[in-house]
Amino acid sequence: MPTTTIQSPVTFRRDRFGESWHLIPAGDLGPRGRTLCGQPRQGSRLSETYAETQPDPPERICEQCSEREVSVLRPPLARPETARWLTAVSPTTAATDDPAGWYQRALTMQPVVAGARISQLAVANLSADERQQILAFTRHTLDRSGGRIRPLALPADSYRWTASTWSVLAKTDTHVVAHAGIAYRVIQVGELRVPVAAIGGVMTLPDWRHRGYARAVLANATAFAGLQLWAPFAVVICPAEDTAFYEHIGWRVAEAPIRCEQPEGPVQLAREIALYLACQGEAAWPSGPIDLRGTPW
Repeated sequence: MPTTTIQSPVTFRRDRFGESWHLIPAGDLGPRGRTLCGQPRQGSRLSETYAETQPDPPERICEQCSEREVSVLRPPLARPETARWLTAVSPTTAATDDPAGWYQRALTMQPVVAGARISQLAVANLSADERQQILAFTRHTLDRSGGRIRPLALPADSYRWTASTWSVLAKTDTHVVAHAGIAYRVIQVGELRVPVAAIGGVMTLPDWRHRGYARAVLANATAFAGLQLWAPFAVVICPAEDTAFYEHIGWRVAEAPIRCEQPEGPVQLAREIALYLACQGEAAWPSGPIDLRGTPW
């Protein structure tokens, strides 16, 4: 069997029209390389579907990939055998048709801010100019002073972070002035597996702050999380000094240690706080330590 370079954790992928999912090393998107079972990759980045949770029946994961993941990757990352899924919100007609319920509120949510247009796009669909502009948006902070800026490119920020899959932009004409990134992740809180929208890269450019732009892009991101990702919570990971803004607009601090994955193995985040916001009504955040089941965002 061909050898496969393994970087933990793995990501699930499948061909767009197939039912058999295979496992690939984290971050190894696109056609290069092989799956954990040694098979050549199929298609291209655009013709494969990626996820960080197992597919629902009748779709299934390649048995050889699963065996290799368990024998090689999972022992140091094993979930407790008692781990179970957080009870999902019921998509009943009564719940989705309730004009006062979270679903209809999210469906009709159109954040309006003076002087800017809010849009949400897959990162792959951003224009070259938009991609270049959002490079200015470093991690999380909405009101940084010079001594607190920690751009991803600087060694002062030593963690490896997860890239966003979707971006929410506030634009004035063609200029991006505020941004929030979104990725889908299944984390573990205590003994429960919890699907979340991982919100990162939240920032407003200095000259455009205090106009409601960050609040607007976050409102768009959390509505997208509940409707399109069917995630009960959105989660932000940020430095402790940055939590006040999120708490002011209704986010809550998760008082728990945070574990994540890095190239050298599992680590506990230092000086970082997790905040969450319910995206599907009054979903209850579980108690217990938080395992991000991958790199932070």
